[in-house]
Amino acid sequence: MLEVYIRKMKFEEARKKFLQELESAFAKGHSQIEVIHGIGDYILRNMVHNEVAKIDYAEMQEPTLVSNPGSSIVKLLGPDQSVLKKYMG
Repeated sequence: MLEVYIRKMKFEEARKKFLQELESAFAKGHSQIEVIHGIGDYILRNMVHNEVAKIDYAEMQEPTLVSNPGSSIVKLLGPDQSVLKKYMG
């Protein structure tokens, strides 16, 4: 799984890196990424969740009992089959 490390970064720097890495991972066909944001006051965690909520090709994966509270898993959604048919002819 691809990891994006934004722990201990300033908010805007972390946001920019996260969005660039997310877009790159989607373009390369990854199905999910793990964002290492740390625990702290949940500022970077909340930023990740808020940004993902704005994007139509990604969603947050529900945490499991063994999940790391300092990271979040983002599931990348492939295009709808009707969209693929449109481009594939």
